[in-house]
Amino acid sequence: MAMMLLLTRKTLCWDTSALAIGVGYVQAGAPDILGVGPKGRLVACELKAKGGKLTAPQRKRGEQIKAAGGRYRVCFTLREVLDAFGHA
Repeated sequence: MAMMLLLTRKTLCWDTSALAIGVGYVQAGAPDILGVGPKGRLVACELKAKGGKLTAPQRKRGEQIKAAGGRYRVCFTLREVLDAFGHA
């Protein structure tokens, strides 16, 4: 649902779970959605259900993304996903 909503807003983004199907290229801790946000900045969203928590590899990947200048967000709602990509 989050991907569909982003795509209807013409957001350049990828569902990393789709990249892993049958090829195994996605590393542990990879965020669920990667994309390009405002001003060309990398945006990474980890999607969690209410009460969900990050795993150790997810925390590490988030720190790496932020250290490289990207935006990393843990999102529990569609609104949080839209906000991460600058669609307030």
